[in-house]
Amino acid sequence: MEEVVAELVTEATGRGVSICQATNEVTITGYAKTLTTAQVACDTVEVVLGQIAAEMQIPPLAAPVVEPLAEEDWATAWQHYYHPLRIGRRLVIKPRWEAWPPEDGSLTAHCDDIVIELDPQMAFGTGTHPCTQLCLEATETLVATGDIVADVGCGSGILSIAAARLGAKQVVAVDNDPVAAEIAAQNVKHNGVGGQVRVVIAEGLSGIPEDFNLIVANINPATISSLARELASHLLPGGHLVASGIVVEQADDQTAALTRAGLVDIHTETRQDWICLIGRQSDC
Repeated sequence: MEEVVAELVTEATGRGVSICQATNEVTITGYAKTLTTAQVACDTVEVVLGQIAAEMQIPPLAAPVVEPLAEEDWATAWQHYYHPLRIGRRLVIKPRWEAWPPEDGSLTAHCDDIVIELDPQMAFGTGTHPCTQLCLEATETLVATGDIVADVGCGSGILSIAAARLGAKQVVAVDNDPVAAEIAAQNVKHNGVGGQVRVVIAEGLSGIPEDFNLIVANINPATISSLARELASHLLPGGHLVASGIVVEQADDQTAALTRAGLVDIHTETRQDWICLIGRQSDC
C-alpha cells in the first residue's frame, strides 16, 4: 500500500512526502504549513484509508496522526544528513561543505579517486538515491576516453560531471527545468569541467544535433517510454543507453519500450526496489 498511501497524503497536503522503511513497517510523513491544514488532511486520509481497508477486506491501516514541528531552515537542514560517499570503484561524491577525506575517518582517500564536489540545492541528484548510484556505476563502466555523452534530465549535473571526469570529450547536460539547469551549470563550473560539459534547457534531445556513445536518462518511466525512440536515434553504432528512475515492477514494460526502440542486449541492474536498464544500439 506504500505508493497508494503516499499519493493520498500528497493529494491531501498538496506537498511532498517522506517515506521511512523499517523491518516490519513503512511510515509515510506529509507536511503542511499549519496545524489546521494538517488536521484536515489527516481526517481526509483516515476516511479514505478506512474505505480502502474495507474494500480490500484487510485489517485497518494505522490511523494518521498530526505532530507539530519546530521552525527550522528547511532549505539547509538536509545538509546535516548529506555526507561524502563512495560509489563504484573510483567515484566519490562530496558535498561542497564537507571535508575530504572525512575528518571522522569513515572513508579513506585513494590516489585514483575521482572526487566530485556537489551542491544539489533544489535539483535532483545527490548520489544517495539507488537510481543515481546505479547510473554512476554504469557510467563508470561504459565511458571511454574521448566519448561523447548525453545526460537527459541532468538535475544537479552529477552524472554529467562524472562522465567528464571519467574521460568523456564532450557531455551535453539536458534538463527541461531552468532552475535545475542553472544549478547544474554551477556544479559543472565548480568541478572544472566547463570546457567539456554544455548545459542545455530542452525536452529530451530535441534540437540537439550530436549523436552519442552514451546516453544516461535518470528520469521516470513514462518519460523514458515516450523518449525511447528519440534517444535510441541519437546513439552511435554500439552506443549505450542507461535508463533509470524505474521501480522493479516496471522492468518488463520499460524493457519492452527499449526493445521497440531498436536497442539490443538489454540487461538490468537492481538496487533495493529500483532498477537501471542498459541497452545497446546495434553495430550497423
